[in-house]
Amino acid sequence: MALNEYRFGVEGFQDHYQETSVDLSEHTRYGSLTADYIHSANGYFTAVQARGSYGRDNYKSSSGIINDIPQYEGELRLITGISIPIPEIGGVKAIVPFIGLGGRFFYDNSKNQVTNTGFYGYDRRIAQFYIPLGAKWEFTHSGITFWPTAEFDPLFYGYVNSRFRNFDPASKNLVNKQNSGFGVRGELMAGQKLEGYSWQIGPFFRYWKVKDSNLDFNNSGNGNAGYYLEPENKRLQAGAALRVQF
Repeated sequence: MALNEYRFGVEGFQDHYQETSVDLSEHTRYGSLTADYIHSANGYFTAVQARGSYGRDNYKSSSGIINDIPQYEGELRLITGISIPIPEIGGVKAIVPFIGLGGRFFYDNSKNQVTNTGFYGYDRRIAQFYIPLGAKWEFTHSGITFWPTAEFDPLFYGYVNSRFRNFDPASKNLVNKQNSGFGVRGELMAGQKLEGYSWQIGPFFRYWKVKDSNLDFNNSGNGNAGYYLEPENKRLQAGAALRVQF
C-alpha cells in the first residue's frame, strides 16, 4: 500500500563559522521554515526535503567587525531508504537506513558593509553538494515516540563565488572550487503519532568541515591582484525544531 505524507516545520538555531588560518569567526542566529514530501510503499520510502533559513550575522576578523549582516541559507535533499522492523530488541520498532543527494546554498549579503577599521565587505555565494548517509531509529516509551537520527555527509563538489567587484570594479568575481570535506549531523526528535497526523519536537546539530579550495587569480590593477582561495573552514549549527506531519 502506497502512502503520501507531508511534513512542515520551523527551526531556530545558532551558527558558528570559523576560518582559523585567517583569524575569522562569525556568529549568526537563524530561523527556518522546512517542508518535506514523503512517499512510502512496501517498507521503502523516498523523501524530498527543503529548508529555507534567514539570519543576522556578527562578523569578526583581523579586518575588523561588522554586526547584523543579513544571511540566507537553503538546503534541498532527495532521500531514499527502507524501514526495517525490529520488534524484539529493546523496544525498538524500526531502524531506517537511508542514502541520498543533498545540496546546501548560502548567501552572505555583505555588499556595502564596512568594518569598524574601514575595510569593505563583499557578497559570498556558496553551493555545496554531498551524499547523505545515515540511519533513523523509531521506538515508543510511555506513549511518546522517539526518532533519533545520525548522518554522515561526504562533500563531493562545492564552489564559492566571492564578489570582489562589490568594492573594486577592476577586480573579477572569484570562483573557488571545494572538492574535499564532510558533514556530520544528528537529531533527537520526540512526539506522538495521532489519528491523521503526528508531531515531533527536539534538538539537532549540523557540523561541516571543508578543506582549502583551489586557487583563482584576480588581475585587478587596484592593489588586489593575486591568487586567492577559500580557506579551510568549520561550521557548527545547533538548535531545536518543531514538525507536524500529515
